Amino acid sequence: SVSDFKSSIDESSIATSIINELENGGELLLKGVVGSLSSFLLDRLKDHTTTQLVVTETDEQARIFKSDLSIISESEIIYFPATNHKPYDADQIQDSSLLVQRSEAIQAIQSAKKAIIITSAEALFDKVAPPSQINEVSILVQRGTEIDPDKLRSELVDQAYQPVRFVDQPGEFAVRGGIIDVFPFSGEYPIRLEFFGDEVESIREFDASSQRSISFLNEVKIVPDLSNLPDVSKDSLLSYFDKNTLVVLKDSPLIHSVLDSKFKKAEDAFSEAAENSPDPFTLFLSKDEFENEISSFDKLIYLGSINKKIGRAHV
Repeated sequence: SVSDFKSSIDESSIATSIINELENGGELLLKGVVGSLSSFLLDRLKDHTTTQLVVTETDEQARIFKSDLSIISESEIIYFPATNHKPYDADQIQDSSLLVQRSEAIQAIQSAKKAIIITSAEALFDKVAPPSQINEVSILVQRGTEIDPDKLRSELVDQAYQPVRFVDQPGEFAVRGGIIDVFPFSGEYPIRLEFFGDEVESIREFDASSQRSISFLNEVKIVPDLSNLPDVSKDSLLSYFDKNTLVVLKDSPLIHSVLDSKFKKAEDAFSEAAENSPDPFTLFLSKDEFENEISSFDKLIYLGSINKKIGRAHV
């Protein structure tokens, strides 16, 4: 059973040795860790790390890893998906659900004290707004505080929220008397803000279909449409993580290969893009930039193949 296997992992000398090695930081290569064993090991390490970031080669592999880990672990698991957008393709219609998922993941990463984040080279390739910019443009609403409803409506429009009669999907808001409903670009449910004058009397999540309350909140952070933020200051998703984060790279050479291939295609597309288009280094993560950012983390685990020599390895 899963519980029996988890117990055997917990009691294994290899797991204890890995934990001891990570106490000192540095890089560690785990050989022969295949299938679900990697998920069991990460679950075992959760009590000895604050946050874990797992990077796979493809988005499909990240989804499989997340599914596997969800069965095994009780940790908060955050999946950051790829956009599936072709660089500089103005005619391609972006999948809004993927953009919402990315917004949700970023907000979850910012608020999580302890979690396992799973993503891929394909997802990291598209840069995101830096933490400082998202915090600056997000709207924080707290119960019991005062906020001008008219100003809030104006701010929602500025953030690309669409006014409608009834909210039904992310990116919409509706106003009825002293009530403002907002369906954020992040979060599973819309938010209802009830005002008494300018005072926020209550904040609650509700089901858009039944209108039933899901939960009452003390505060809510309304995140803008991240795809519409200016491109001039985008960063890698890696900028959201503390340098003490445990980073796990699954088949590092394949991760590098994906980033290198996608960046070269972006450079080719940029040469034919419209004038004044942001350059590829502004929008996308190159292999070299990835390597530089990864090297700044204190704790690194390599699973599977690796394209360099490191001092410590476990079989």
